[in-house]
Amino acid sequence: MPEIDAQYRTGAAEGRLVVQKCPQCEYLRFPPAAVCPRCLAKSDEWETLSGRGRVWSWIRIHKQYFRDTRREPPYNVALIQLDEGPMMISAIVGEPEQLSCGASVQAVFPGNGSDTIPWFQLRQGL
Repeated sequence: MPEIDAQYRTGAAEGRLVVQKCPQCEYLRFPPAAVCPRCLAKSDEWETLSGRGRVWSWIRIHKQYFRDTRREPPYNVALIQLDEGPMMISAIVGEPEQLSCGASVQAVFPGNGSDTIPWFQLRQGL
């Protein structure tokens, strides 16, 4: 049985942000799930999103909690409201001093192959 997030990871490895879309009610969902939380349909499609969104909230991490992290503290982690609707938690690339709630961000894919996950960077001038 394939992992439920296989298409998400494949998209990320290709530099695309993809999420599940319910073919019954068209609800976009993240994280991936076997059943649509809105209508309980057991089928899904995958849709490529723009990767744009806004910072809904954020924190600055000062301690290394996990050994396998790719970042050394301190670094920023944000809750991102994607333009298409879903929310996701991700790291913010760089040390943006203008980081604030409502800041416009864009997904970037700094990983390598199947290990790639989307991070976000501030969109300048927005």
